[in-house]
Amino acid sequence: MSRRIVPLLLALVSACGGGGSGGPRAGLYQVVEAFPALSFVNPLFLTYAPGDATRLFVVEQRGVVQVFANDAATTTKSVFLDIQGKVEDGGEKGLLGLAFDPGYATNGFFYVYYSAPGGGGDHRSIVARYQVT
Repeated sequence: MSRRIVPLLLALVSACGGGGSGGPRAGLYQVVEAFPALSFVNPLFLTYAPGDATRLFVVEQRGVVQVFANDAATTTKSVFLDIQGKVEDGGEKGLLGLAFDPGYATNGFFYVYYSAPGGGGDHRSIVARYQVT
């Protein structure tokens, strides 16, 4: 069963003034929707490419990476990578990670970690490198 989840962001609603114990105080934080016009299917990870925080990437367990503008008013997202045909998802399996190469801006390399079907009802863990062209 797929769940649609809207990302949430904890926002600071008042300044941390004064001395005291330094611990959190009641009423200091409130939950707000970060991107209210967007929703995702089983999102596991949110990141951005090195040196470019203008776009955000969301990894969905089913094998899709979505990309969208880092703007609370954004209403559109697009598919950055779709490897659903390679991914076995469910429980603790699926597309589980995304990392950008430190030189991504010039070489376009990024890496994903996912569960792939294996023989005999088992699965394989895969780390794969892709390149944006």
